[in-house]
Amino acid sequence: MGDAANSNSRRNFLRSGLIAISTATLAGESPALLANLRAEATRRFFNESEGRFVQAAVERLIPADEKWPGAAEAGVVNYINLQMPAG
Repeated sequence: MGDAANSNSRRNFLRSGLIAISTATLAGESPALLANLRAEATRRFFNESEGRFVQAAVERLIPADEKWPGAAEAGVVNYINLQMPAG
């Protein structure tokens, strides 16, 4: 019985530690990442028609709600556009 409680404690400790590290890392880099995504708004992979399609798709798949922005407002289209040539 002591092992079960102890392993749960270790699991919770590791989970909390990884969440804290991830949050601190992302919080420090997110303004720079968002600025880069907005600065890179030029189309690299998608043509105009494809860009409109992807924009409509991400707006439909992950819409904004009262608490969080949707995928389009978060720059998902620009992110996908920048990642496509690398793949």
